[in-house]
Parts: sequence; structure tokens; C-alpha cells
Amino acid sequence: MMTKTAGWLTICGVAVLAACGGGGKGKPEVKPSATPVPRASEPPPGPSPSATAAPEPSPEPTAPPAPAPGRTAPEFWVGVWHACPEVGSGYCERVAMWADGRYQFAGADGPCGPGQRAGKGSWKLQGEELQVVETERVDWVGGKCVEGKDGMSVNKGGKAKKSKDATSVVKTADCTTDEKDSGGGDCAQLNGKPHWRMSSDPDAISGN
Repeated sequence: MMTKTAGWLTICGVAVLAACGGGGKGKPEVKPSATPVPRASEPPPGPSPSATAAPEPSPEPTAPPAPAPGRTAPEFWVGVWHACPEVGSGYCERVAMWADGRYQFAGADGPCGPGQRAGKGSWKLQGEELQVVETERVDWVGGKCVEGKDGMSVNKGGKAKKSKDATSVVKTADCTTDEKDSGGGDCAQLNGKPHWRMSSDPDAISGN
């Protein structure tokens, strides 16, 4: 579209000063339009790329840790169990159970009076009971425990008795709150007597 105003021609939005005197040598003067014309290569105005970026995906929720197995699970019993909450001048009775079913009993250090001294065999869990078969077992039978000259307790009379294929059923139960607090860690009763986990490695019974 072309319009003429006082010596100026407006062509497509651009004002051009027309040459005077018809055939003048001067070149037409280009006057910028008040309204800028956008370049063809420029993108149309719009929101910045950052404004339209996809939001970061939310992290996957973390599953809560699985609860520790209880005494009705075989893996709970694997390790060395000690019949005292702490080790004093010597060890109390210890029981070791392996995941492959092996079993070992070790009597207390410096035992006195009748009772089991050692045992080896196998074990398995049935409900809340331990089924133990000892292919080798040593018990001290007879006699009694007396105080020696040095003040230490010693056996008077009695003898060691060896046996094979001795089967026993060990009943398990939860420890009381006081028993748990006295030793810390895992605690369970074996035939009514509290035992505390000394080690998760059953081989540790040989090194103690």
C-alpha cells in the first residue's frame, strides 16, 4: 500500500522522501517507521524455554527395611549363644548353630557339679522348639560341688559319661524385658534359661 503525505511516500510501512523537481539526482531518503518490523528469522515472542521445561521426576519412595527374623525363623538361631549376658572371668555355657544344621554345645569354663560338658550333632527348628540330636555328648554324673583349699569350687566324686545319638527337645521363649536390657542385642530362652547372642558366626565357638 502506498500513501503520500507532504513530500513523503509511505510504502509498506516505510516512509520514503520523494525526489523534488521530477528527475532530481538525489536518492530518496529512507525514514524509519515508528513501528518496528520484525525480521523474518526472529522467532515469535513467547515464554522462555526454561518456563516450559518438563518438571523433574519425583524420586521413587524408599521401601521400609524388612523386620529382623524372630525365633520362629531358622536364620535367627545361626551363631553362638551364651548363657550369661557378659563374659566375666570365664565363659558360661555356649551353644553354636550353623545354617547347614550342625550343632555344638560347650560347657562353662571350670564347671562344677553334675551337668553336660560337651556335645556335637545336628539341629532343626520345628515351630518354637529346637530338635537336637547329639552324636557325641559328654555329661558329668554323680558327685557334688565343694569349695577347694584355694577357695575355688571343685568336683568331689562323679565321673564323665559319654553317649551317642542323644535326642533332646529344647523349648524356646522370648526373654523378659530385664533380660534383654541386661545383655543387649538378641536374647532368647532355651528351656527357660536366657541366652544372649555372642556372635553371628558359629565358628567363633572354637576360638573362644
